[in-house]
Amino acid sequence: MEFIKIFLLLFLSLINFSSNQKGKGIHVSGNKLLDGNGEEFIFRGVNLPHAWFTDKTELSIKDISSLGANSARIVLASGDLYPKTSYDELEKIINWCEKYELICVLELHDFTGSDDPNDIIEKALNYWNEVKDLLNDHKDYIIVNIANEWEGSWDKGSLWSDTYISAIKDMRDNGIENSIMIDASGYGQETGPIINDAKKILEADQNKNIIFSYHVYSVLGKDDNSLKTGLDGLKNTGVCWIVGEFGWWQNGGDVVYKTLTDYCNKNNIGWIAWSWAGNGGIDRVLDLASPRTFSKDDLTGWGEYIFYSEYGIQRTAKLAYTYKSYNGEKHEIVDEVTGIDIPDSPSGKNTSLEVPMDAGELINYEWKFGINGDADAEPTVSTMEKLSNGGIRANIDLSAENYPTLLVFKEKGYDLSSISNINLIIRNNNANAVQIDLILKAGSTFKWYEPNKPTPYIDIPGMMTQMITFNIEAVGEDLSDVKQISFRIQPSSGKIGNPVDFCHMGFDESEDSFSEEIAEMNRPKSADYFTWAYPDNSATGTPPESVKVENEGNIYGGCQTETRPGLGIGLDFTNYKMIKATLTNKGDSPVHCNIIVKTGNGWRWAESAGATKLGGEENQEQIIDGGESVDVYYYLLHSFWKTQNVNWKYEDKLVDLDDVRAIEFKIYNGGEAAKGVFEISNFEVLVNEK
Repeated sequence: MEFIKIFLLLFLSLINFSSNQKGKGIHVSGNKLLDGNGEEFIFRGVNLPHAWFTDKTELSIKDISSLGANSARIVLASGDLYPKTSYDELEKIINWCEKYELICVLELHDFTGSDDPNDIIEKALNYWNEVKDLLNDHKDYIIVNIANEWEGSWDKGSLWSDTYISAIKDMRDNGIENSIMIDASGYGQETGPIINDAKKILEADQNKNIIFSYHVYSVLGKDDNSLKTGLDGLKNTGVCWIVGEFGWWQNGGDVVYKTLTDYCNKNNIGWIAWSWAGNGGIDRVLDLASPRTFSKDDLTGWGEYIFYSEYGIQRTAKLAYTYKSYNGEKHEIVDEVTGIDIPDSPSGKNTSLEVPMDAGELINYEWKFGINGDADAEPTVSTMEKLSNGGIRANIDLSAENYPTLLVFKEKGYDLSSISNINLIIRNNNANAVQIDLILKAGSTFKWYEPNKPTPYIDIPGMMTQMITFNIEAVGEDLSDVKQISFRIQPSSGKIGNPVDFCHMGFDESEDSFSEEIAEMNRPKSADYFTWAYPDNSATGTPPESVKVENEGNIYGGCQTETRPGLGIGLDFTNYKMIKATLTNKGDSPVHCNIIVKTGNGWRWAESAGATKLGGEENQEQIIDGGESVDVYYYLLHSFWKTQNVNWKYEDKLVDLDDVRAIEFKIYNGGEAAKGVFEISNFEVLVNEK
């Protein structure tokens, strides 16, 4: 009798599932998301980093399901920035999600922060169109998030909406039937364009099957008022929307995460937390599970809040189609995130007023501060200070005053008609990226030009000096009477409260002008230039001048840093010849230590044991006895790196030195677990091999 019941239930379930496949699948109705049976579905899920940790995905899906999640947002790659997620990989991911009853949002991460419409219209859509049959076959469980955080700039809503309208029409014309998800502009945190244009975008979809997604971090989620104002504005549009990413802290700023989960619970808004494990640099505090294990049995304080809080997954999630809630033993309620140390921002950058170059044209103009390109708007926070070369330090706090603008005004006008490019050398003394926009006002009508449109803002990575170029010739208008030259400053993401230095301005200069001076300003001179993460041991934080690795009995330990986190490009090492460090084994047992340098779009792995004296031969193995301290030199231009290309022999060269993505020290003990403390000090990148 029991057998008959089980068979009958299984049979009915298969009939129901089959009928869903031929229907709408998961779809939008008004401001609600419905499953294929027409019942409301509210996301309570987790972002999973498949593109970077492909071997962890199946276990991660299984684990978040067992903890009660009803959904996963999966990081994929088109091959334009990260290695492409293949058709076979994608099919496995979808099957795993269906097996564990998770609604699956698929997103491409290659175009994060891009303002180029071609990244959507051509590159992203090429990927989705290649796999459309697979997507359609599983539309009961699959939502297509076209691209993660496309359009990083703010105040360009028409570009955002026009691009997505074109993309949606193309996808539908090519036969993609799934629900489509669209991230907000401004790295997912700008509210205005969705509030203003969501209905226009929805009307452009013949299926009216669009989900809008906010990402809540330290801009939108910086305080209760900012968050509630933004979310209320979207709620009032009457469209379907969710919070596709959020954290409890980000890039030097707190996030009102408890206000967010409370708001979502009261208003039946779905959310997907960022992210399961494997975050790099200062974002490691957003790991829900330990990056050592990627396991449900090893949750962080952030993970415990997401799963165990009053409005967390175990107490609020319901599965699509079966409508089951978590039926395991519930953990006691966790009220807040605890047990995670907020990392210090990198501090090794020189922030003095000294600048090793001339100021160029900067000294020929009388500069002042305005607000948002307006010379008459007086700032209350921003101030100017002279650099050693006569350049300008802009003392700003973008959390207190938006769009400070360094500008110069002349009633008779400046004649820029013979100039093609304006070049700036900017030093960003913040841990997070800032963006600089050139605004020209010309003629008797003060006509406003932003020469680099449609992407006028140029990113300056955190703690970096960089030459940027604005092509004013591309304006195609008469610039013989330019009344105002303005440089507007805004955050790319995160907290910006430290100075931005305008070191040099020139006209029509070559791209390699001052390249040696810039390389020296950017040269990592100590370990605290970077923020180090510890994926394989218990250490946290970055002690001044050195990095300590505390291994708690693992076979392999180490520490690593991304050189320019989240920007999709690495640090330029072409002017550098060597990395130097002092390695100290404070344990009792001998250990091995190699350096790993990852370069280029594919994060090509190259490993070296280094040499123990200047000019000496590199070693096959670097073994450091207990209590021993050794100076080690890693020659960047020598052919003594082991890579996959040469079957992991020490006979290859580093490639893509203009794009060094990450540096890692790998500490191991020849296959046996060990405990101890290992210190890396006197870390320095050198221009010469001396």
